[in-house]
Amino acid sequence: MRRSFSTALKQSEWDFSTVRDEELHVCAWWEYLKEVDEAVRAVKAHRFILGQNKKPTREQREDSGFTESDFSTHCCLPFSFAQDPEWPDVPWNELPKQRRSEIVSRCSKRDIQNVSLEIRGDLLRTGKYVAATEREAFIGEWIPGRIKSEGTDEPPLNVEYVLLRIDWSMANEKLVQKFQNWLTTRRPVDAQPEESRGSASNLRRLRTLLKQLGVLRLLREMRWTDAAEHTQEFLDEPIMSDYQHTWDRAFKSAKEKIESLRTRLVVGTWSPMDDYLMRTEMLRK
Repeated sequence: MRRSFSTALKQSEWDFSTVRDEELHVCAWWEYLKEVDEAVRAVKAHRFILGQNKKPTREQREDSGFTESDFSTHCCLPFSFAQDPEWPDVPWNELPKQRRSEIVSRCSKRDIQNVSLEIRGDLLRTGKYVAATEREAFIGEWIPGRIKSEGTDEPPLNVEYVLLRIDWSMANEKLVQKFQNWLTTRRPVDAQPEESRGSASNLRRLRTLLKQLGVLRLLREMRWTDAAEHTQEFLDEPIMSDYQHTWDRAFKSAKEKIESLRTRLVVGTWSPMDDYLMRTEMLRK
């Protein structure tokens, strides 16, 4: 017998199974960022700025109801949806296909435009790394190529900076072959290459993240047994397997992801590398 319960949660808010592959990355940010209060306030604060005919005065900013933190946090967002009036109230699934394509296209262009900023972040870290190497050279300690983000518990980036001598008289094919041989010889045993964003592995990861977010939203409204029964009414089978621990694990994973994003947004010091790290957050295991 079906349990009696009601929910205002729409299927579009928990079922992302029909999102197209090319939309997954932006869809994940669209849906996860709306769970972070600081991100929502930051976007609304920036909309206030965009809505002014000229740069608002200090008094106007103070009267807007937004704090300086709201204004400054906007620049830390991996993607800004300030120019999308539908965000955060309209689920990604309810956007018309053309609008989804427009947003994905714009965010893809932002990826390209941000490359230079990411390089600047790398260069800043390079300077610190080289300086540290120079200091440690006097006491004979080995300085590994793995760089750890200062002030965080994040795992180190598997990065090594090297100087290459290039003989431009060689044909491109020959140079590529020589570099490939160099990589084969020099790649550390424990440094395994990651798959690119468009890989099948990352697409599966994004779908898992969105499914976990759907579970989190469902379990905020109902017990897992009711959620299993409720989702089966819309899908061929429940969104998760019929075991409580799988629902609990998905709920916990989504919650931890949201808290991780919140932590990155409110961190005191922000550099271009932080922007890169946060934008890859959705693809971390």
